Amino acid sequence: MAEVSSSVNKRLQSASSQLLQFEANYAEWEHELAK
Repeated sequence: MAEVSSSVNKRLQSASSQLLQFEANYAEWEHELAK
């Protein structure tokens, strides 16, 4: 069971970092549109 939760944790960390990256890109994009 430990291996499974470790694998899930890695996927969650990967997904959350991708989401943070997306949010950063979106904020930049929004800033460009606001000009």
